[in-house]
Amino acid sequence: MIRHDRKFFGVSFQLFVHMTVSDCCEPEKVLTMPMYDCGAIWDTGAVATVISKKLVKELNLQTDGRAIMIHADGQSQVYTYTVNLKLPNGVVIQGLHVSAADLIDTEILIGMDIISLCDFAISLPQGKTKFSFQIPSVRDIDFTKTTI
Repeated sequence: MIRHDRKFFGVSFQLFVHMTVSDCCEPEKVLTMPMYDCGAIWDTGAVATVISKKLVKELNLQTDGRAIMIHADGQSQVYTYTVNLKLPNGVVIQGLHVSAADLIDTEILIGMDIISLCDFAISLPQGKTKFSFQIPSVRDIDFTKTTI
């Protein structure tokens, strides 16, 4: 599940997965809609999910609006789209509102809009990164018994 070229002493610095994406459609057509295979990085620092401009072209997506994206270099006005994502565990998120940007080394950044739907954990058994998630959230994972 994790790409191994972004490691330091066995610890991965990216949570990289393969998943599929499609243009948004009526719910009854979700299972028959052509899906595009791509890579995605889970990014807890991203408020919302972002797709690459390359992916927009591949899927011939039509914009449904504009938004202001705040990022490390400041802010930009970006186009928005609505897509369906199929996560590696088979869960399909339908009608997800995303923005598009120039992404490096990936086609999707999974943001907190999706991560907040999950039970999500990262561990390092034997110095190797293990990443696990499930949707819907069904349990309380608390290693320290503190809350934010």
